[in-house]
Amino acid sequence: MNENRYPIYSVAQAIDRLPARARAKYDDLKATLADAEALQRSLQERIRTKEERASQLAHERDHSADGTAQTRLDAELARVRADLDKLERERSKRNSVRANTEQVISRINNFVGELFSGASDINPPPWPDAVPGPHESESVGDAILRLRSEISVARSELQRIKTAPLPASEVRAAIAAEVDRMAAAGTPRITVGPAGKVAIDWCDVQAFAAPGQARSAPSGSASQLACWWDRDAMIERLTAGIVDAPGSIPAAERPPRIRESELRLLALEIGEERLVVLALEQGLGIDRRLDVSPWAVLYSGVEEAVQAAAAE
Repeated sequence: MNENRYPIYSVAQAIDRLPARARAKYDDLKATLADAEALQRSLQERIRTKEERASQLAHERDHSADGTAQTRLDAELARVRADLDKLERERSKRNSVRANTEQVISRINNFVGELFSGASDINPPPWPDAVPGPHESESVGDAILRLRSEISVARSELQRIKTAPLPASEVRAAIAAEVDRMAAAGTPRITVGPAGKVAIDWCDVQAFAAPGQARSAPSGSASQLACWWDRDAMIERLTAGIVDAPGSIPAAERPPRIRESELRLLALEIGEERLVVLALEQGLGIDRRLDVSPWAVLYSGVEEAVQAAAAE
């Protein structure tokens, strides 16, 4: 953490603290959105012009008594309508790019704003050692579909690691530790006062009560007393039938496996984002997934920035 930096309290401040390659990619997204909006306005004007021409041609054809002129007008009207269909398809494609880019930018803004609110600096995840790309003779579209399938599998594996049960030995140890904690709380306290007065403080006896109210046993005192009375028997009963569950993962192994799985998932999503950018450049009409990792989008900048990541 840089002590000379003020805490982050806005999205703009959070974006400004991103690594250089991430800021460059964010700027690229904003530029893509601006280009899509400008092209939409241009397309809308061209569509309006074509619609006016189509209306004019249809009017002239309907009011013409010359068969040759009608044939000519019909042919021109067909061409104008074909142009209109083409422009409408292009507008629909650009609408999709604009809407998708807006949603991705909004998700990134929310992500960095919530993640770094009040922090004085940000700590992006480590850059993956290897980012997958398309296989030999594989099209961009096919490569994206393959990577998205691998991403789905990787996400399922990450969730499995996070939710995997503990081995039976660790479950028994956790139970024994809880019984020991309860037994310690349930141990009677014996005090010997002046003139040989002996007092025993039992866990199931409330020491004080408000005026006019009856005393009652403290919550959990029966369990505490039982654990103190026969610790071993309590543990034996609580652990009876506990066996190793399929796919169990020890607690010590879980954090490194989660980190490894998260890094693998990030690499796949970076590879996917690179291909999506290429697909958009080629006009293939492939949008970004709305649940894509914001770090994956921000990390997959230009190749020069990617190569410079190791130096940061």
